[in-house]
Amino acid sequence: KYILYQNYPNPFNPFTEIPFEVKEQGQASLVVYNLKGEQIRTIFKRIIKPGKHTCVWDGKNDYGEKVGSGVYVYVLRIGSVKQMKKMIYMK
Repeated sequence: KYILYQNYPNPFNPFTEIPFEVKEQGQASLVVYNLKGEQIRTIFKRIIKPGKHTCVWDGKNDYGEKVGSGVYVYVLRIGSVKQMKKMIYMK
């Protein structure tokens, strides 16, 4: 139903792009987590149309605060299906 690509650049500072491709319209979300599994940032949560998309993460949490350097996981969910990839943020 969809393809989640590796973010670029990786490692990154001050921002990274997260590309993905959707073949069918559906409810979707893209969320960033730390390695403890704590939610850091919801990039989006909405209905996505088919096609290629790119989102940008600026290294900030949901409160607008810069996060620390480290490894993070981004998870794309569409319906009941999810894919995840790792990325590295360096201050």
